[in-house]
Amino acid sequence: MIPMLCADLIDDKKNLLRFEELCTAHRKEMLMVAYQILQDYHDAEDAVQDALIGIARNMSTVGKITRPADVRLYVLRAARNAALNRAAALNRREAELPPDDACPMSDADFWSVCSGSDYQRLLELFAAMPEVYREALYDHFVLGFTTREVAAALDIKVSTAKQRLVRGKKLLLQKLEEEGYTNHGTD
Repeated sequence: MIPMLCADLIDDKKNLLRFEELCTAHRKEMLMVAYQILQDYHDAEDAVQDALIGIARNMSTVGKITRPADVRLYVLRAARNAALNRAAALNRREAELPPDDACPMSDADFWSVCSGSDYQRLLELFAAMPEVYREALYDHFVLGFTTREVAAALDIKVSTAKQRLVRGKKLLLQKLEEEGYTNHGTD
């Protein structure tokens, strides 16, 4: 099935049929190429969609390619380029995290503060946290997952996992400070 937006970009029925065949024949392989670069299924799907939109816009030119091997090469290159563009955009976004999202405490210091708190109360505060932060903190601090492994376990982007860990640490530290267990210098 082709994206409706792509079908709207092609006005010639012959090119539309060729585009449908192209999608059917190469979409999975395009997804594999994009996934190898992005290492995230959702991002790879988005990159393939970007590539297909670009191909649809140029279908009058693509339709002139006669050799199947050349068509395959063209669409895989389009998927590769779209994935590289998306990877660059994702890297820029990760680098642009606002400074107020940064947690002033290292993981080791955070763990030390949590270990020095009343265990039962810490469990209660942890259980009361929003699930998205609780899951990320549990995977990272209890199971020992890296940020990338947390992202994979929760099926989210690495930048989202980083954000959840930072916000979860800040939230738990804030609650501990309100209870009088720590003064971690976030003032």
